[in-house]
Amino acid sequence: MIKIDKLLKSNRKTVSLQVIPGGQLVVRAPENITQYELDKIIALHSKWIMKKKETLKNVFVPKKNYSEGEQFLFLGKNYTLKFSPVAGSIILDDKLYINPKKKDIAEKLIVEFYRKKAKEFIVARVFHFAMKFGYQFKSVRITSAKKRWGSCSYKGNLNFAWRLIMAPPEIIDYVVIHELAHLRIKNHSKEFWDKVAELMPDYYSRRNWLKKNGYLLDL
Repeated sequence: MIKIDKLLKSNRKTVSLQVIPGGQLVVRAPENITQYELDKIIALHSKWIMKKKETLKNVFVPKKNYSEGEQFLFLGKNYTLKFSPVAGSIILDDKLYINPKKKDIAEKLIVEFYRKKAKEFIVARVFHFAMKFGYQFKSVRITSAKKRWGSCSYKGNLNFAWRLIMAPPEIIDYVVIHELAHLRIKNHSKEFWDKVAELMPDYYSRRNWLKKNGYLLDL
């Protein structure tokens, strides 16, 4: 029997299996699921799980020290952190520049910078696709969520994790389309995925990129 390293239950309708760097199995499942049902699903996907475990067992993402020379992702590109006198606190150019006087709060500054840029970029993409496809939403929020990239409430509120700003633009667009589709279809049924494919025919490759590389979008 394959061990579940982390089981997260919520009001979701389906079961999600994820193998994260280090080879741990994370399962997201409905609140009322039984152990028997979980075991059956894991057994059904055991070959895939073991393959992913083997691939990721020696993959670890070191925690950031916010020291000069470290690499930081922004819109899919790596930028080297450099402490250098700049106007203000932080500037993104050929490198990620932070005023050396702000070195002690580098983490705080980078997170604030990412949140600001995420709000600018993601909100713009939501409006772009909503207008293009004729979707209406109530609000857009940028959150600190770590368990999901985006969400859509029954009232039409769209939420996106600020960490998404580290992903390439085409991956952010996929998450935006995914949540817009939820405005019409609240579950992950075949009807939902057909709707996503209608809006973004190549969504599958973008979805796979996020599944394989999502662990990189963190600090």
